[in-house]
Amino acid sequence: MTYYIVNGSPRTNFNTKQLLEKTAEGIKRIKENNRVEMIDLYKLNYKGCMACFNCKLKEGSFYGKCPIRDDLEELLEKMWESDGIIIGSPVYFGNLTGETRSFMERLIFPKFHYGEGKILERELPVGIIVSMNLNPENGGLCYDKTIFEPINAFLESTFSKPEILKVYDTYQFKDYDLYENQIFSKEHKQQVREENFPKDLQKAYELGRTIAKKG
Repeated sequence: MTYYIVNGSPRTNFNTKQLLEKTAEGIKRIKENNRVEMIDLYKLNYKGCMACFNCKLKEGSFYGKCPIRDDLEELLEKMWESDGIIIGSPVYFGNLTGETRSFMERLIFPKFHYGEGKILERELPVGIIVSMNLNPENGGLCYDKTIFEPINAFLESTFSKPEILKVYDTYQFKDYDLYENQIFSKEHKQQVREENFPKDLQKAYELGRTIAKKG
């Protein structure tokens, strides 16, 4: 069984990556021989959908596939054939990172069907982990409309209903005293980091187990 975990953060050892590593642990816990491939998007050279529509051309050689030749070319084929995909991203400027959005365009659109039925003739388990500075009380709930509802709709219609983990009020800086910041309280962030983030890591672990069971 092969699973792909995609890190859409430029940081390779911070909130999002730590959550995804716990997800990988959860996947491997179900079966020791489960294979997990960790992908850091910021290390790849690729672009978003080019709207060429070759993936929608009837009887075309690229129907249901993406013809763009870059670092995603072979990777996407492997992901579509895998037993599960989990994507993690922080929130930048009110949405997923640019790399994550470009990746998801390429991952979803070739298999997205303009009508009934699905191009991918099986359920592909998918999970989404999103980390953000905000909490539900100070605006985090607004992302339900702008991020989570569209993601849920497209993934469910293309692959399967996604498992979604929302991680609120995350740490932004390792040392808040070094950076200009008048919005977030250092003491509050430290408290949340110590009390809540371990719980979020456990939730990420359980998400991994759920995806592996589906796979």
